[in-house]
Amino acid sequence: MISIAASIADGATSALVAASAKWRALVSLAIVLGVIGSVLGNYLGIGVHTSLNVSSMPKNRRRLNGDLSVISVGNS
Repeated sequence: MISIAASIADGATSALVAASAKWRALVSLAIVLGVIGSVLGNYLGIGVHTSLNVSSMPKNRRRLNGDLSVISVGNS
């Protein structure tokens, strides 16, 4: 129950679930699970966005360093 609340919401919400169910020993665990889930979820989301964004770009616009100022536009 606590892991579900921690994965859907955050540590504070899962701590409230544990406290309302009178599971006092699990309140700190709920906060830790919520923080770990938030950290992993953020980095996983950034990684997925980056991989989708790079794969959808045209081949002539892909640069590893992000510098697009050297790309010429047009027929020059």
